[in-house]
Amino acid sequence: MDTEKPIASPSSPVLGLPKELRELMGVMALVLVMIAFIAAIFGISLFGAHLSSGIIGHCWQLQDIGGKTYKIDTCTGKTILLKHATGEKN
Repeated sequence: MDTEKPIASPSSPVLGLPKELRELMGVMALVLVMIAFIAAIFGISLFGAHLSSGIIGHCWQLQDIGGKTYKIDTCTGKTILLKHATGEKN
């Protein structure tokens, strides 16, 4: 009569790890992937909010100072003198 030895704990043929340890590692990997996914979504939302807050609407306005027309950027303070035709001939 041939008797087979019972295996106390099934092991992985490649790593030689018990089934319980493999399951625990799988659960830990799943938790880490979920944490990384949540962190990525949170990071993208913060990054997107940072980009959208930097965009300001219409900053340029035209202003007549001393008979000359200037294009003024109210966001940065940059000023450009505009040359325009007056209709007069020299």
